[in-house]
Amino acid sequence: MRMSILAVVVGMVVLGGPRESYAQFASSCFVEFGQCMMRAGSVEGFWWRFASGLDCELALISCARHAIFGY
Repeated sequence: MRMSILAVVVGMVVLGGPRESYAQFASSCFVEFGQCMMRAGSVEGFWWRFASGLDCELALISCARHAIFGY
């Protein structure tokens, strides 16, 4: 059992290694997220600000998904 788990983990590391440009994409995702949250913080009204913050979170998830998986 332990050997199969170890084999899966090693396979994931070898086959799913980071791409060369992953760090570049990841840093740009967080920079965009920070800028988006700054804009969201300046929106008037609690619910509009809350919705803008959620939109920033979804944009971060989308950007990270694109950076990691390529789609």
